[in-house]
Amino acid sequence: MQQAALEHVVQTGESVVDKWMKFFDFQSQGHDVPPNLFQLVSFVLSLRGSNAFPERVFSSVNAKWSAARNRMTVGLVTAELQVFVNYNVDCRAFHASVQSDSRSLNAAASNSKYTSMAARGFPGPASGGK
Repeated sequence: MQQAALEHVVQTGESVVDKWMKFFDFQSQGHDVPPNLFQLVSFVLSLRGSNAFPERVFSSVNAKWSAARNRMTVGLVTAELQVFVNYNVDCRAFHASVQSDSRSLNAAASNSKYTSMAARGFPGPASGGK
């Protein structure tokens, strides 16, 4: 019985994660499974299969922080990359969402962003950026 059920799980055309989920569901029905197997499988499945995402981010950093744009601060590059990587809306949709958000418009129009940076010791536009 147990062997037939496990063979059925292995031979399906599902993803590896789905197969392990079925296997541990089989365990919850009272069948014996080694006690540390769940922790081992959880650890292995949490590892990245490739480093494509970090490579993409570093490639984006190199594209954004070029010799022509070398005066950008780390904070500005970070903010630009966060927008580039995390938002998947086009410019028109983003513009429409910002135009309808009065809180964002007020924050962008106010001078508080400069005064708060000056309070932390960063130069602002009033000091000429020096």
